This record gives sequence, C-alpha cells and structure tokens, in this order.
Amino acid sequence: VGAFTLALEPARERLDPDDFKDLVAMLSTLTGLEQHIAMSDVLRLDPETADRIQAGLVDAVLDKALPAP
Repeated sequence: VGAFTLALEPARERLDPDDFKDLVAMLSTLTGLEQHIAMSDVLRLDPETADRIQAGLVDAVLDKALPAP
C-alpha cells in the first residue's frame, strides 16, 4: 500500500481523497498474493500469462482512474 501511495503521489491532486484511497486499494488487491495464488493455483496460468493478465488489469484500472488529459 505504501509503495502505491508513494508512486501515485504526483497524481493525487487529480483525484478526490476517497478516489485516491480507492485506487490504492484496487492496485493493492490486483497485485497481492491472493491474486497470484488465484491465477497460478486456481486458473492454472503459466507465469508469463499471469503477468500479462495482471498488467492488463492494472493498466485498465489506471486508465479509468487517471485518463489522459
């Protein structure tokens, strides 16, 4: 959570405080251990596919929360 908060600090002014906290929570959820376990153990994805899917999810969340000006 701290790493995402720090990384997103330059974008904080573009979001209201609740949206900023939600974005940090979404990114933390998408990149946490549980996500990795679900993709590898439940979905049986190989590491390259899991990384690609995870990156796509993170990109989608960031694009929605911080659209290009």
